Amino acid sequence: MKSKILIVVFSFIILDSFSLTYSQNNFTHVTSFCKHNTYIYIGTTSGVFKSSDEGETWLGAGLDSLNIQSLSVSRTNELWAASNSTYGLFRSTDAGLTWVNTTPQISTGFNDVQFDSSDGILAASDYDYLYRSTDNGMSWVRLGFSQIGNRLIKIMTASNGDIYVVGEYHLYRSSNLGLGWTILIAKFLGSEFIFESDSIMFYGARSANGGIYRSSDAGATWEKRDSGIVQKTVCALLSVKNDILIAGTTTSGIYRSENGGLHWLKSNSPSQFVLDLYKVNDTTFLAGGDSGVFKSIDGGKNWFRGAGMLVQADEKIISADNYTAKLFQNTQNPFSHYTNIGYETSTENKISIKVYDILGREIATLVNETKPAGSYSVNFNASHLPSGVYIYELRAGDYRSVKKMSLVK
Repeated sequence: MKSKILIVVFSFIILDSFSLTYSQNNFTHVTSFCKHNTYIYIGTTSGVFKSSDEGETWLGAGLDSLNIQSLSVSRTNELWAASNSTYGLFRSTDAGLTWVNTTPQISTGFNDVQFDSSDGILAASDYDYLYRSTDNGMSWVRLGFSQIGNRLIKIMTASNGDIYVVGEYHLYRSSNLGLGWTILIAKFLGSEFIFESDSIMFYGARSANGGIYRSSDAGATWEKRDSGIVQKTVCALLSVKNDILIAGTTTSGIYRSENGGLHWLKSNSPSQFVLDLYKVNDTTFLAGGDSGVFKSIDGGKNWFRGAGMLVQADEKIISADNYTAKLFQNTQNPFSHYTNIGYETSTENKISIKVYDILGREIATLVNETKPAGSYSVNFNASHLPSGVYIYELRAGDYRSVKKMSLVK
């Protein structure tokens, strides 16, 4: 056991206000996801964004231009953000409208913020310290590790109260709220850690010879489980159900396993650089990396970012108050051969409606002309296409809207 190093830091509050508007969405690197109330939030290298439509459009949620490494929600429903581009752990009590810096006197960046079984706040620093607060960030205790220079990356808390910390070179476990630590895995560049239960867990390493490891005895022993992953720079892991796992790498994209990690198959993904994965439901997932957000709606087998699922830096979403156009759900849906798509525009606009497949490949252009204000509809003939989910997108000036339709033959 290692002794605890105590340095109590009394913080003062700095208010970082933000006016909530529709954003131009100039994020590229997406580092983290979390769910807060009805929104999905993402941390990016240019602040925090949120989506109410499973990632189709995003609103700015503050901390502009900060490199956000982690987002978490406390048991009291507060939103927390860890930043390593400026010294700060930030807390929001109003869904991202305003943020408070709880650590202005701690001279380090932070990579993760989570919560322990005693409602303490845990923060992983860029150096070899874990910080803990029991008064909602007003003061902090520094918990030391023996490995100097071991940057801390991720924190996980098991249901039995054990705390696991992924370091740059070690995986640690504490069973006494950080008073003492045991090294479980050494000499791998760690990046990710997930539970299936308190005893079954997976560890991802981002070094070229790292890969994925599984333990069924709470970390006492480990077996390698990354057959099929070409370059084993694993930065994201997601446990779905029934031995289905998804892994994201920073060199070869996304992989999927249906047998608990014994073998992995490469998924079709638009980016090879993935930093985090998020489960919307058992079939719908989001992934984030160096090209923003992309999505799967078939259990992680295929991923796409076209047709509005990712709002790129040069695209702008117009709010309902500045209504320009509207896209309606196709009728009938599901459909077997033909379907009708309705839309309207409030002013004269250049209208474009395109159809994409699940991989974001363009299938058809249904409308591409200037239309006066009014309501319209267009038929889509899918008799030559295979069954599956298709995406259709409307563009009218700066406005963009996307919907899904199901072809069943």
